[in-house]
Amino acid sequence: MTQRPVIDAQAAVPTRIGSANDAVIASALQKAQASGQTYYACVTLERPTWEPLNWLAGLRDGPRVYWHGRWSDFDVAAAGSIALETGSASRPAHELIAPAQRALERCVVSDELSIVPRAFFAGSFDIDSPLDGIWDGVPATLLMLPEATVARQIEEPGCAFQLIVPIAPSDDTNSIESRIERLLSRYDHCDVPRASVDLPHGCVQPMDGAHADWQRMIAAGLAQIESGELRKIVLSRRIHWSAASPIPPWDLMRRVRAQAHGAYHIAMQPLAEVTYVCGSPERLFRLMNGQIETECVAGTVARGAYDGEDAVLSRSLMASAKDRLEHNFVIEDVLESLRELCHHADVGTEPWILKLPTVQHLVTTARGESREGVTVGDVLAHLLGDT
Repeated sequence: MTQRPVIDAQAAVPTRIGSANDAVIASALQKAQASGQTYYACVTLERPTWEPLNWLAGLRDGPRVYWHGRWSDFDVAAAGSIALETGSASRPAHELIAPAQRALERCVVSDELSIVPRAFFAGSFDIDSPLDGIWDGVPATLLMLPEATVARQIEEPGCAFQLIVPIAPSDDTNSIESRIERLLSRYDHCDVPRASVDLPHGCVQPMDGAHADWQRMIAAGLAQIESGELRKIVLSRRIHWSAASPIPPWDLMRRVRAQAHGAYHIAMQPLAEVTYVCGSPERLFRLMNGQIETECVAGTVARGAYDGEDAVLSRSLMASAKDRLEHNFVIEDVLESLRELCHHADVGTEPWILKLPTVQHLVTTARGESREGVTVGDVLAHLLGDT
């Protein structure tokens, strides 16, 4: 029989989560009582056999997200929501971020155990346009402060498992203990490691008039550039692929991560019926210690069949007047946005080449020292239209 702990603002809660976590909870309670606001205790536990995608696949319900950085040996998964904010054209993305940022500032972590608490954001590039088809019911923008997070260094065994536990000024021993038990019951389990999973067979659905529509879009875009109305246009098209059986989204993410080297890998499941899976070469921005960093990615050529051909194509891309002009358009737009946020902003003297499995891109890194008070939401609002 487990002895029920007795706590106050100077003591700890359930001893089975360890003394470092006990101290975190006691500190969060003390801060909540002193301020009259809710604080968040970041309870961190080691899970030697876990893997983030397996953990996500084993959860029953609720929003879920996965992130893996470009060339990174670190990946992270998160689930549940302390706060799940949604937005639309009348509530732009940057307004969603401020409440989550304030909540993160009230997170209490252990220097000994904790991973960094995170919030996750996803949004449509054009929130004024209605979402259609498979996106019915999905908000134009979504901000998620998760209840549980799993993170790992990919080359190392095991994961750090973190719960974000709200601590209110009025909480007592029973309420905190029951909240932790509820979170552990929901999230403290992981599927056994899975072998490579074959995705279900399927086919691309034909779309009537798709080729003709594509040709018309190209012709209209060229006409607008010729007239001077536009300098650069990026066309896209949608392809529908139907599978013979449901597609396991986290197995699909595992396949994308294995094949799309050099990209950021993201999957977000806001609803049980819809999962967004992405492999993107671009980082929109990073804001750290007053420094804003973003990337200008434009100008593309195929990869070569062998090293010598690949090198020739890389040199042709660097020397291409058309691709350098396109690249410079993006640099100008990004610098214009950065200068509204920074004391000064600049780029490297020469682009570098990002090599992906099938294509290679020109990339220039842009940096600036942010003005006082600039937030993540401010940067997002300025840069979202530049990519």
